[in-house]
Amino acid sequence: MPLFNPYLTVTDEPVTPIRLIRTADLASWRAALSEAEQRWVQSAGFEARPGQVVWLPDDSGRPARVAAGWDGRDTLESLGGLPLVLPEGVYRVENPVSELQYLGWATGSY
Repeated sequence: MPLFNPYLTVTDEPVTPIRLIRTADLASWRAALSEAEQRWVQSAGFEARPGQVVWLPDDSGRPARVAAGWDGRDTLESLGGLPLVLPEGVYRVENPVSELQYLGWATGSY
């Protein structure tokens, strides 16, 4: 594990969490959501397909976190398209991801 990771930073800014949802795990992920979140995900048509994202609201209804569809593979595309569809901001991927996936994020941000 490198001592310096160029894909990570420390910030005092608000950070939006991103959760990668494997297509095969969609049903169990949705079952763990609140009823309001389940309705939100359904109305957005989110099916956890690669490249698909849905914002989940906080208790006040404001966008608070992101779920992104993922096929479970370790590829550049796992995160590479996210910077193209998410607004500018500071994000944290909650799942363990590889350097290749982080490189995809960096390439998509370029």
